[in-house]
Amino acid sequence: MSELTLTKTAFEGGVWTGVLTGVPSGQSTPVLQVLLRGEVITTAQTSEGDGRHEIRIDLPASVMGEGVQSLLIVPAGETTPLATIRLVAGAPLEQDLQAEINDLRAELDLLKSAFRRHCADTA
Repeated sequence: MSELTLTKTAFEGGVWTGVLTGVPSGQSTPVLQVLLRGEVITTAQTSEGDGRHEIRIDLPASVMGEGVQSLLIVPAGETTPLATIRLVAGAPLEQDLQAEINDLRAELDLLKSAFRRHCADTA
Protein backbone atom coordinates (compact mmCIF):
# COMPACT_ATOMS: atom_id res chain seq x y z
CA MET A 1 0.00 0.00 0.00
CA SER A 2 1.38 3.42 -0.90
CA GLU A 3 1.79 6.33 1.44
CA LEU A 4 -0.40 9.36 0.70
CA THR A 5 1.41 12.70 0.52
CA LEU A 6 -0.29 16.08 0.25
CA THR A 7 1.83 19.00 -0.93
CA LYS A 8 0.59 22.60 -0.80
CA THR A 9 0.85 24.52 -4.07
CA ALA A 10 -0.86 27.78 -3.05
CA PHE A 11 -2.94 29.49 -0.38
CA GLU A 12 -4.62 32.67 -1.52
CA GLY A 13 -7.99 34.34 -1.08
CA GLY A 14 -9.18 31.71 1.36
CA VAL A 15 -8.47 28.88 -1.10
CA TRP A 16 -5.83 26.25 -0.26
CA THR A 17 -4.64 24.14 -3.19
CA GLY A 18 -2.34 21.17 -3.31
CA VAL A 19 -1.37 17.94 -5.02
CA LEU A 20 -2.06 14.50 -3.57
CA THR A 21 0.34 11.70 -4.49
CA GLY A 22 0.54 8.06 -3.50
CA VAL A 23 -2.99 7.11 -4.59
CA PRO A 24 -2.77 3.54 -5.89
CA SER A 25 -3.44 3.07 -9.60
CA GLY A 26 -7.05 2.35 -10.39
CA GLN A 27 -8.32 3.77 -7.10
CA SER A 28 -10.30 6.97 -6.81
CA THR A 29 -8.97 9.95 -4.90
CA PRO A 30 -9.82 9.56 -1.21
CA VAL A 31 -12.25 12.02 0.37
CA LEU A 32 -10.25 14.62 2.31
CA GLN A 33 -11.84 16.44 5.23
CA VAL A 34 -10.69 19.60 6.97
CA LEU A 35 -10.96 19.48 10.76
CA LEU A 36 -10.95 22.31 13.28
CA ARG A 37 -10.91 21.24 16.94
CA GLY A 38 -11.96 17.74 15.88
CA GLU A 39 -15.00 18.91 13.88
CA VAL A 40 -15.30 18.61 10.10
CA ILE A 41 -15.63 22.13 8.69
CA THR A 42 -15.40 21.35 4.97
CA THR A 43 -14.48 18.69 2.45
CA ALA A 44 -11.83 19.12 -0.23
CA GLN A 45 -12.73 19.22 -3.89
CA THR A 46 -10.60 16.85 -5.95
CA SER A 47 -9.85 16.55 -9.63
CA GLU A 48 -7.57 14.26 -11.55
CA GLY A 49 -5.49 15.33 -14.48
CA ASP A 50 -2.16 14.36 -16.02
CA GLY A 51 -1.76 11.60 -13.41
CA ARG A 52 -2.03 14.14 -10.59
CA HIS A 53 -4.73 14.49 -7.98
CA GLU A 54 -5.43 18.22 -7.60
CA ILE A 55 -6.91 19.28 -4.27
CA ARG A 56 -8.85 22.50 -3.64
CA ILE A 57 -10.14 23.60 -0.26
CA ASP A 58 -12.37 26.66 0.02
CA LEU A 59 -12.09 27.74 3.65
CA PRO A 60 -15.32 29.05 5.15
CA ALA A 61 -15.28 32.54 6.68
CA SER A 62 -16.32 31.00 10.02
CA VAL A 63 -12.76 29.72 10.60
CA MET A 64 -11.26 33.20 10.36
CA GLY A 65 -10.89 34.85 13.74
CA GLU A 66 -8.66 36.11 16.49
CA GLY A 67 -5.64 34.04 17.47
CA VAL A 68 -4.14 30.93 15.94
CA GLN A 69 -6.27 28.29 14.22
CA SER A 70 -4.83 24.93 13.15
CA LEU A 71 -6.82 23.13 10.49
CA LEU A 72 -5.99 19.49 9.79
CA ILE A 73 -6.47 17.87 6.39
CA VAL A 74 -7.20 14.16 6.86
CA PRO A 75 -8.58 11.32 4.76
CA ALA A 76 -12.20 10.66 5.79
CA GLY A 77 -12.39 8.29 8.74
CA GLU A 78 -8.72 8.68 9.67
CA THR A 79 -6.96 10.76 12.30
CA THR A 80 -3.44 11.20 10.91
CA PRO A 81 -3.22 14.54 9.10
CA LEU A 82 -1.71 14.77 5.62
CA ALA A 83 -1.23 18.53 6.00
CA THR A 84 -1.94 21.40 8.36
CA ILE A 85 -3.22 24.88 7.58
CA ARG A 86 -2.36 27.47 10.22
CA LEU A 87 -4.26 30.73 10.32
CA VAL A 88 -2.90 33.52 12.50
CA ALA A 89 -4.81 36.80 12.88
CA GLY A 90 -6.05 39.54 15.12
CA ALA A 91 -5.04 41.29 18.32
CA PRO A 92 -4.08 38.15 20.27
CA LEU A 93 -1.42 37.51 17.64
CA GLU A 94 0.95 40.05 19.16
CA GLN A 95 0.51 38.55 22.62
CA ASP A 96 0.90 34.99 21.27
CA LEU A 97 4.12 35.88 19.48
CA GLN A 98 5.54 37.71 22.50
CA ALA A 99 4.75 34.72 24.72
CA GLU A 100 6.45 32.40 22.22
CA ILE A 101 9.54 34.66 22.08
CA ASN A 102 9.69 34.72 25.88
CA ASP A 103 9.48 30.91 26.00
CA LEU A 104 12.26 30.59 23.42
CA ARG A 105 14.47 33.01 25.33
CA ALA A 106 13.94 31.06 28.56
CA GLU A 107 14.80 27.79 26.82
CA LEU A 108 17.90 29.35 25.24
CA ASP A 109 19.06 30.64 28.64
CA LEU A 110 18.57 27.16 30.11
CA LEU A 111 20.56 25.57 27.27
CA LYS A 112 23.34 28.15 27.58
CA SER A 113 23.75 27.54 31.32
CA ALA A 114 23.68 23.74 30.85
CA PHE A 115 26.27 23.99 28.07
CA ARG A 116 28.53 26.22 30.16
CA ARG A 117 28.22 23.81 33.10
CA HIS A 118 29.08 20.90 30.82
CA CYS A 119 32.14 22.72 29.46
CA ALA A 120 33.33 23.59 32.96
CA ASP A 121 32.89 19.97 34.15
CA THR A 122 34.83 18.48 31.23
CA ALA A 123 37.70 20.99 31.29
